[in-house]
Amino acid sequence: MGTIDTVSQFKPSNDSKVTVNLKFNATNATEAFSTLLRSDATSGGSYGKNCIRISFSVDAAMMDITKTVNGTETYLTLHKAAPIAPGKTSELTITDDGNNIQVFIDGSLVVSVTDSTQFDKNYITFADQPNNGWMNNSTQIDYISISTSGSSTPTHTPTPTPPPTPTQYNLTVTKSGNGSGVITTSTGSLTWSGNTGTAGYAPNTSVTLTAKPGMSSTFTGWSGCDTTSASQCTVQMTGNKTVEATFTTGTGLLLTVTKTGNGNGTVTTSTGTLNWSGNTGSALYSPNAQVMLTAEANNGSVFTGWSGCDVPIGNQCSLTMTAAKNVSVGFSGGCKKTRKDFNGDGKSDILWQNGSNGAVYMWFMDGTTVNSGGYADQGVPSDWSIY
Repeated sequence: MGTIDTVSQFKPSNDSKVTVNLKFNATNATEAFSTLLRSDATSGGSYGKNCIRISFSVDAAMMDITKTVNGTETYLTLHKAAPIAPGKTSELTITDDGNNIQVFIDGSLVVSVTDSTQFDKNYITFADQPNNGWMNNSTQIDYISISTSGSSTPTHTPTPTPPPTPTQYNLTVTKSGNGSGVITTSTGSLTWSGNTGTAGYAPNTSVTLTAKPGMSSTFTGWSGCDTTSASQCTVQMTGNKTVEATFTTGTGLLLTVTKTGNGNGTVTTSTGTLNWSGNTGSALYSPNAQVMLTAEANNGSVFTGWSGCDVPIGNQCSLTMTAAKNVSVGFSGGCKKTRKDFNGDGKSDILWQNGSNGAVYMWFMDGTTVNSGGYADQGVPSDWSIY
């Protein structure tokens, strides 16, 4: 709607319950404005001799409700804290049923007073604070609407302008507790500052977060998620969302398992779960816990042995957790020889003989591509065999 000028007036009947909705943004810290109920004011230059005045001071973040009778003003409530600030857009709702006046800001009740004083006139007036030097007429008004119940019909009921649809919502992830861990996301990237990570997402994006505890920590749970499953948290970005992951310092004895060698393989444990970071896995166990580790080499690799076990049994490692322990397991890349590799590059080559002249030729291959070649011999009798 623009800015408030001097006065805007609406006059419901005296027997109506009035609801006033106002969306505003006070751009300057020194601004103040008023809403007058049951008023006889006819211009923005005065409050009139009779009215209920609800005034807001932006820089002080407070509000007052006063009653003026025949020009004498008294406070119904004084300096009530209000959640308003310069540059902040707020939704203001005022209800007056003739006995009780309630003020809501952004949906929360700020103040409620009881007063049944009635005057001959019944104007509702919106204005900057008149004649006090505070205002420069820059309070931005998005919409004003008035509705009544009872026998009267409101004289002014404009359609509120709906707020624009956001182009993105913010996801805030907080790590809490005395432990440590990392959190990854299925889409986008979290930007971290200390223990708080943030990311922006388009409306209705589904995001899955995964928590992974540090070596001596335990992940204990999520809060704020739409759904959870073990270490995962899923949120649907229908608005700004805040979730929290809690990591605690684990208790017990630390088992650390390190994979060595140029091969690959997996290590599983008979109890508990190893948390892996690269080639190092760790888990916490209660004193005297019995643990059996099992190593399985991947294709093309060979299990080469254990170190640090109480009792190594083939590809298994038996431990009793009488103290923190470190175990190593080796995997080798193996020693598989390539057939017919004539130039030693690890790739099979081709040797062939021309049956008409006995020439023997060699092709050095890269898969199905001939990289180079040359004669191995010439004039070899056709009844000779080449191996």
